[in-house]
Amino acid sequence: MQTMTMRSNDRIRWAGCFLFVASVVAAPASVYAGDPAADRDEAKRLYVEAKRLRTQGKRAEALERFRRAHELAPTPVLRLELARMLEGEHKLVEAHRLLASIEAMPVSPTETQKGKDARAEARALAAAIGARIPKVTITALPSAPGAQILLDGAPLPSDTLGAEIPLDPGEHRVSLVRGDATVEKTITLAEGERLPVELRAPEPEPEPAPAPSASTPPASALPPFTTTPTAAAPPLAPRPAPAEPPPRRALTPWVPVSFAAGGLALAAGLVTGGLAMSQVDRLERGCPGSECPPPYHDLLAAHQALTTTSSVTIPVGAALLAAGAVTWVVTKNRSASPITATLRWTGAGLAVDGAW
Repeated sequence: MQTMTMRSNDRIRWAGCFLFVASVVAAPASVYAGDPAADRDEAKRLYVEAKRLRTQGKRAEALERFRRAHELAPTPVLRLELARMLEGEHKLVEAHRLLASIEAMPVSPTETQKGKDARAEARALAAAIGARIPKVTITALPSAPGAQILLDGAPLPSDTLGAEIPLDPGEHRVSLVRGDATVEKTITLAEGERLPVELRAPEPEPEPAPAPSASTPPASALPPFTTTPTAAAPPLAPRPAPAEPPPRRALTPWVPVSFAAGGLALAAGLVTGGLAMSQVDRLERGCPGSECPPPYHDLLAAHQALTTTSSVTIPVGAALLAAGAVTWVVTKNRSASPITATLRWTGAGLAVDGAW
């Protein structure tokens, strides 16, 4: 009878081989799909946590939880709570925008009374906050073509000049930039304030006048014309010819050959390894005690042959791919020095010897 040698770490060795092949042949790809039910559950959890943090006075953390919950499940209740938090942080412009948009949110057939009450509260709160938002009107004097207006570091569209711009209460910076010149003003807005802001554009620097040309003296002031013999100038030395660039090394045929052979070897190792792994369960069931009856001798022999083939072709394919990659990188060098490379078997795998 034949004896089958099967160690407990066989599955680990096979898994390692397949992971190695997968990392060489292809990059992993993942597809993420959103789960509406999971998003709603996560939004509820964040909503409860945000309310607890708000009660503890941790307003920054509570605001961050409300934002995340609203992104996952934008309901009228969550949007109203987020707007209230923003109002408490004096972010009136964003709070008013959220409140005004609640009216346009579609009504779900399962919307609760709490959601309907949130819509009514949002209308009243939006009107109250809208009256508290300060606004500025920015103008540039005189008209400054080519100038750029910045509000808190962000450029303003040209059509906003002369129109009211809603801003949050507090300090803001208004700048006018033209060329290398900048005019800047810092303003502080109170709730409900209407403030005009005028920026005086700097005058462009005048272009320097051209330097006056030297006048030609009268002919009587010129010295008499005399001819002075001059020594012949020495002949110029010939300019050396520019050095020719070193020839670019052509891609050696070894690169595509090694890539093709390595890919075939890896593919063979993957196929034979898969076939060998598919036989393991049958051999374990039919060969108790690591001994196989005659009906399983052929299956055992085929399994051992596939295992040996896969164990050899996978490292050989990897070595060929590595050798091809090294050769390709080296041959891209412009140096004209000769390159020699030799592939040899070391007993434990393939090695590349050479000079480049």
